[in-house]
Amino acid sequence: MDEFSEAQTASASRYPLSSRSRITLPIADLAYRCGGVPAVQAAILAVHGVACAYVSPATEMAYVEYDPGTVGEHELNRAIASVASETARAGEQK
Repeated sequence: MDEFSEAQTASASRYPLSSRSRITLPIADLAYRCGGVPAVQAAILAVHGVACAYVSPATEMAYVEYDPGTVGEHELNRAIASVASETARAGEQK
């Protein structure tokens, strides 16, 4: 079993398929965010209620499966924005 399959299995036990919703979120200036795709994806996955997430550098979109009873679009956007604020702080330190 590969890592992605293991992650899907683990998330399925936490958030049953029947309770999941999907959302696609735009990510402006993805290439300029501190840490890029891995940092944005990690920020989204760290949000309680997120079952899985994929961030595409080509489309600058995040594709997220989540439990709508636990988390909403506002919290997901806030997680993405937190990576932008880290980028701003890193620029100030130079």
